[in-house]
Amino acid sequence: MKRKKMFILMTFSLLLIFSCSLLNFGGSFAPPTWIQGTWEDDLGTTSYIFEADNVTQSIAGYEINLGLAYIAATITETSNDSLYEFTIDQSGSVATYTFDKTSSTTLDYTVTASGTTSPAVELTKQ
Repeated sequence: MKRKKMFILMTFSLLLIFSCSLLNFGGSFAPPTWIQGTWEDDLGTTSYIFEADNVTQSIAGYEINLGLAYIAATITETSNDSLYEFTIDQSGSVATYTFDKTSSTTLDYTVTASGTTSPAVELTKQ
């Protein structure tokens, strides 16, 4: 009986893993080409990896795949030659991430949530 339960559990787990791998988790973002790549602060504590279809945030060594973390959220983006901004609305909790290009290798990054904007942090292209 124990083997049968283990077999059913393993089969279900494999089915779940396989079916999840068929889903596209990284399609919620579309960063402009000028920002694609890795950007990091001067202390090495915060970095962002911008890909053609996703954004990954790393803070103090903890990586967050934003396309996966906010798969159920509404994501809106704004971009031009010197600005990339995305807003994440998850059940009424809204945060706006703003990246202002200050040179070809630096940008200022802020987050606005609950009506409060963080101080700007300079990120450098790696």
